[in-house]
Amino acid sequence: MLNLKIKINKQFVFVWFAELISILGSGLTDFGPSVWIYEKTGKATPLAISILFSVLPAIFLSQIAGFVADKFNTKK
Repeated sequence: MLNLKIKINKQFVFVWFAELISILGSGLTDFGPSVWIYEKTGKATPLAISILFSVLPAIFLSQIAGFVADKFNTKK
C-alpha cells in the first residue's frame, strides 16, 4: 500500500479561491446586462448579440496577447 502525504499550500489555495471568485464575478458582470436586455425586449436575438459582443473581445485579444508574449523576451 502506498502511503502518500499531500502537503497543502494555504497561500496557493487562498489565491486560487480568490481568482475563482474574481472570474465568477467577471462572468456574471458580462452576463447580467444580457439578461436585462432580454427582460426589456423579450427577444432572444438582442440577448445573443450582447453575449457575442461580450465574448468576442476576449477571443481576439487573447490571440494578440499570445503573439506578443511569444514574440518579446520575457527576461527584459
